[in-house]
Amino acid sequence: MKLNVRKMDLRIAAIVLECAGVVVTRNVRDFQRVPNLAVENWIS
Repeated sequence: MKLNVRKMDLRIAAIVLECAGVVVTRNVRDFQRVPNLAVENWIS
């Protein structure tokens, strides 16, 4: 399955998934492509 996410964003997502954490970012569009990843946008 191709996620179309940049390499470093994918690394961050993998770490967050492993730790059962939440990604806090402005880049919600890219991170929402990763299944089961909790993403929060604190900018808006």
